[in-house]
Amino acid sequence: MEKPTLKYKRRLNRQRKLFFKKGGLSSLSDILLRMKEFYSGRDCIVERSRKEILTHTVDDFYLDVEAVSAYLIKNGLQKSHVAVVGENSYAWLVAFFAVTCIGAVAVPIDKELTDPEIANLCKKSDCEAIFFSRTYKKAAEEFCKEKNFLCVCLNGDAGENFEDFGKLLSEGRKEVLSNGFDKENFSAKPQDTAAIVFTSGTTGENKGVVLTHKNFASNVQGVLGVIEPVYSAISVLPMNHTYELSCCVLSALCLNAVLYINDSLRHLNRNLSEFKPEAMASVPLLMDNIYESILKKAKEEGKLPSLLKAASLSEKLLKIGIDARKPLFSSVRKSFGYRFPMMAVGGAPVNAERAKFLSLLGFNICIGYGLTEASPIVSINSNVLKESESVGKCVSCTECKIVSPDKDGIGEIAIKGTNVSKGYYNDEKATALSFKDGWFFTGDYGKKDKDGNLFVCGRKKNLIILDNGKNIFTEVLESFFTENSPLIKEAVVLEHTRRAGSESTKLLALAVSVDEELFGEKSDEEMFDEVSNEVYRLNEKLPAYKRIADVMAVRHDFEKTSTAKIIRRKVEEEYKNFTDSRDKSHA
Repeated sequence: MEKPTLKYKRRLNRQRKLFFKKGGLSSLSDILLRMKEFYSGRDCIVERSRKEILTHTVDDFYLDVEAVSAYLIKNGLQKSHVAVVGENSYAWLVAFFAVTCIGAVAVPIDKELTDPEIANLCKKSDCEAIFFSRTYKKAAEEFCKEKNFLCVCLNGDAGENFEDFGKLLSEGRKEVLSNGFDKENFSAKPQDTAAIVFTSGTTGENKGVVLTHKNFASNVQGVLGVIEPVYSAISVLPMNHTYELSCCVLSALCLNAVLYINDSLRHLNRNLSEFKPEAMASVPLLMDNIYESILKKAKEEGKLPSLLKAASLSEKLLKIGIDARKPLFSSVRKSFGYRFPMMAVGGAPVNAERAKFLSLLGFNICIGYGLTEASPIVSINSNVLKESESVGKCVSCTECKIVSPDKDGIGEIAIKGTNVSKGYYNDEKATALSFKDGWFFTGDYGKKDKDGNLFVCGRKKNLIILDNGKNIFTEVLESFFTENSPLIKEAVVLEHTRRAGSESTKLLALAVSVDEELFGEKSDEEMFDEVSNEVYRLNEKLPAYKRIADVMAVRHDFEKTSTAKIIRRKVEEEYKNFTDSRDKSHA
């Protein structure tokens, strides 16, 4: 998409005013109907199909959602739970909207899970149908082997017993032509459940967050109340995450900002340069990759000193009200099609210095804080240059408080608002623990300053958050290893940082205590080799992001409290000593 003309912007802005003049958004079906009413005829979603670039208009999207909805209604699924799993695509979005807008419940599932885990979540959420891409055919087969559920392949023919999405669309269109389609079928109410979104974890620990139509609608309005409106955006992160789905995709649809679907992270730079999107949602790892690629290119061209000098000059000029970023960094902008996208960064702790540096180059970096339970945004910092450590103020639909603050004002963050979930699916115990008196207790520690800016200080207990935003519940992963290997007596999952030059990656390490009787006659080296091989063998049963990258094995039991709980701090100290010693021996 070329830079929008002034005429284009004026016309679209008039239509946007009419879109929002109808009042507050109430549901996903409300969003769809308003899109059709106010943005008809305009481009909506762009994606690559092999080497071809396909452009779908608002009318295309509406009619395709209508056709799939008609098919689902004809097959009696308007009150059912329907899973959606696959790569980001136009078809994924059509399926999601078709399910939710008729009052059914969508279950977007993390595509990085194993096939058995995906099938298990389908069952756990009581799904009666699944939309899937061919990559997840085995998961669909596993889910459907016990009952004859509707299984629809989103990207082609998956074989016998599976419906083809293209054929389903054709059948749906025939149904609409034969019997008509009343827009009253898009009957989802604000209080109706729109989706069940599972938090990260292994099979036994996933919690299904129940999100209503009002939750999603409130989140979109909260985001748009802070973020400057744009005319195009690119979808990079997986749509099964509420961060991407709610903050990027739904916000773009409400603005009729043309939504480009990135086909692969490998092609992101190419797509940024070609499509020139104005905005994208990002995790810190993606932001870091952009930061590092800019520095690497400058270094290769011998321009790193001048780049750093220009960034320092940019900061000084901005302090006195002069914005010279465009002429100062025109060569950097060229790599991005002469347009730096606004990046809303969240999902994990953000490197404040890197965010500030990119802002000095001309990127508009916004740092957000949120949770799936909040649909997901709680707060947004849209001025990183002024305050790079904060996650900003709460969005309009959300209120937060610090529970039992210490002398430094740090306590657990609790939130409430129209974007906050009503609880976990079929899990009264977990709901009662986290949702109390109208407040959701996040499990995160934080504080507020005198201006109401929120600062997140750390996660509660032992949660590990990887660079890509994935949550690792350590106790569950520890149980997996101890339960699946006779060699592993005790296990503690820890953070492991792998460094390569100036770059670092947060991975997982496993500290193992072995049964001495099994290794009494073997050397420490032989014991270590056996345990390491066992851990890496078990790794193959885990999703890639949960796999162990480093191992420490000891013959003694880990130090425990009086209630027989392992003192994790002691294990962390022992692991640090182990890695320090290993590094010295390799030096």
